[in-house]
Amino acid sequence: MRRSTVKARLAAGKVVYVVKASYRDPRVVELMGGMGFDCVWICNEHIANDRSTLESMVCAGRAGNIDTMVRIHPKNYTDIIQVLEMGANGLMLPQLTSARQVRELVDEVYFAPLGRRKIDGIGADANFGLLPLKDYLRRANEEPFVVAQIETVEALGEIDAIAAVDGVDVVFIGPADLSLAVGHPGDVNCPEVVRACEDVLAACRRHGKTPGIACGTPEQAEMRFAQGFRFLCGASDYRLVKAGLRSERALMDRFRAAGDPC
Repeated sequence: MRRSTVKARLAAGKVVYVVKASYRDPRVVELMGGMGFDCVWICNEHIANDRSTLESMVCAGRAGNIDTMVRIHPKNYTDIIQVLEMGANGLMLPQLTSARQVRELVDEVYFAPLGRRKIDGIGADANFGLLPLKDYLRRANEEPFVVAQIETVEALGEIDAIAAVDGVDVVFIGPADLSLAVGHPGDVNCPEVVRACEDVLAACRRHGKTPGIACGTPEQAEMRFAQGFRFLCGASDYRLVKAGLRSERALMDRFRAAGDPC
């Protein structure tokens, strides 16, 4: 089982910087690892990754020596354990509504005595059955990390109880979705979202959890870091490709302007 970079950095109180793979290409995941990022966020909520593609992307994370965090809204027990047995290092749980729901989901992540996960023992997370069972069970309870996403009014109302749940490592706020929930679509600087960020930071301080947030730009990431957030989800392959293409388009336009007759 690969040691989790994220888990080690969280335990040491260090910042974690996460990049997002919007395109369903394992090569992009491995490239992100080669660039030295801490973690790649693979979304299985908005992006329709089939199981085979998802497994290939997680495998590419192992090849690139980068943690993989899969965002998935579990419909049943197997949604969680299959992702873990693929070798994913972390789970991001979206659309949460209560601390009770969080506790029930976290219980499925860990083996007894921490939870109620069941054993297979031949997946990638068990080195395909080569890791001794005792070592596997111990490390499977040590290495995974859980990110509880706060993006609903219901979850925000239970933020303290959610942050108190054993097994949750990061309490993560999605400002854009939360702006929708509080009636200010797209306004991540509205008073309700600003107050929610403060509430997440305070709850994390009280319960020893790491506060996380989505950052749309490098400037936003720097601002959120200054506020106290330490799990920062920044660049995505989509955003970087778009920025690169815009730069090249500007260059093309300059060539055309210089070469075209008045």
